[in-house]
Amino acid sequence: SSVQKVQERGNQVINKINQDLSTMGIEKQDIKTINYNLYPNYDYRTGTQTITNYALNVNLQRSEEHTSEL
Repeated sequence: SSVQKVQERGNQVINKINQDLSTMGIEKQDIKTINYNLYPNYDYRTGTQTITNYALNVNLQRSEEHTSEL
């Protein structure tokens, strides 16, 4: 899997999460990305460092700043 494919898939997942949160009444301005980490996974079994795929970790945070009280 290439870096670009992992980023595209990650963006799809983030967009889906944002859509789901929007249907729950949480505004997009209240969601922010606090961590975006893309890194390679390596295979060392051949005695050399070979990239096998990539991993993406994303952390989103909801801000209470714009949330009205119930």
